[in-house]
Amino acid sequence: MGRTYSAVAYTYLKRGVYYFLVAALITVGLSGCQTITPKSNGLAENEFTEFLKASTPSSTDKPLIDKLPRPGKVSVNATSRINYVDGKNICVSQDFDRPVTVLADVSAPEGYGLDDRFNTVSDQFKRLSERCLAGSQISCRTIQISSIKWAKESKLEKPRSTEGGVWNDTLTINMRLLSPMLAALGVAEEFSPMPEDERSIVIPWLVKITDNFEHGMRHEGSYGGGTAGTTARRAAHNHAVQSSNAQMSLGSFIGESERFNVGINQWFITLASMRGDGSLPIETRRGARALFYQGRTITALSSLAEKAKVQGVDLWNTAPNETQTIHLAVKFLIDAIENPNLVLRYASTNHAPGPSKNYKRQDIGTGSTFGWVALYMARFPDHPNTRRMQNRVGYPQTVTHNYLTLSLDQQIQKNGTGSGDWNFVNGRCFYAKVD
Repeated sequence: MGRTYSAVAYTYLKRGVYYFLVAALITVGLSGCQTITPKSNGLAENEFTEFLKASTPSSTDKPLIDKLPRPGKVSVNATSRINYVDGKNICVSQDFDRPVTVLADVSAPEGYGLDDRFNTVSDQFKRLSERCLAGSQISCRTIQISSIKWAKESKLEKPRSTEGGVWNDTLTINMRLLSPMLAALGVAEEFSPMPEDERSIVIPWLVKITDNFEHGMRHEGSYGGGTAGTTARRAAHNHAVQSSNAQMSLGSFIGESERFNVGINQWFITLASMRGDGSLPIETRRGARALFYQGRTITALSSLAEKAKVQGVDLWNTAPNETQTIHLAVKFLIDAIENPNLVLRYASTNHAPGPSKNYKRQDIGTGSTFGWVALYMARFPDHPNTRRMQNRVGYPQTVTHNYLTLSLDQQIQKNGTGSGDWNFVNGRCFYAKVD
């Protein structure tokens, strides 16, 4: 005789299975561990297969650490790098003894843009760190003197809460003050450690400013779609990446693993927001500057990876899953520079587009948009992305050219850029491989 089932029990069983599956899917979605299907964006099938094979991460686990093996070092292992750059004419070595300009406060515009007074601050710390790395002891000492002056003389406390651009205040300080200052201090520390009486002034001030200007997006959930143009986590935003760079830099300098691990978590958060074609949804909705922000966010992520590498952590070859890799983000940028139509459906959201409102005419800028080039080509000299870029300048008659590719090709020819403020140092001097 056949087994019989209660209709009511069966209904509850179906409901139970349904709710279990829904809960499982939500859990996977929130964890950011879902695997996307990469898209070729028109790349030949055999080339795309090679790309995917070369892009497979060595690990999908977060390499969080409990203790930093090299406290004091921030953006580069200066001792080994100075030996490498010696005689290669990629770093300026002249002494620079003028202290960095000290500003009393920050006042970024409420809408688009940053406090441009801090461009000078960033540039001066970059110039000093380059010269210090190349062997100028006077420049190294000027870095420390400048940091003490900032701690003693600036009235900077926290971002404004009731007026002006609060987000733009935090980005200004994280990107144009804290990260370049800490990168410079890390180089100086390796050649001439700061005296303890000076550290007792600088370190508490750095901790206060870094914490006060931490960007809160990491704790603010997700976008709602619609006019926002994305449902990605707010924490994947480039402002959060730059805040993480500042925290990671401070953690590296003073040997605090909790701050250092903020950068590792950020790497996973931002890459996990990526679409299957490699586009970053928060950045590519930015109208005419969609590719501008795709490139600059890659630059900021690259800076996280280099800080991690100094401490023995390989973020470059780590990803939230098998497909959402830094390589796919780089590939999309190159794809869309060659064929801007790939980004237009995202850019049409026209969210905070900057000076130009015509999303069909992409503005990629220079400098920071390509701040990742020297780092990436040095770390992955044989990757299909690198060979593709080198092929652009080595065999120009075989590749696509348009008004955007000119900027990319110039950076490839120069082996990366030394300008721009999104990676806090002279990228060519600190990271490029030169024959």
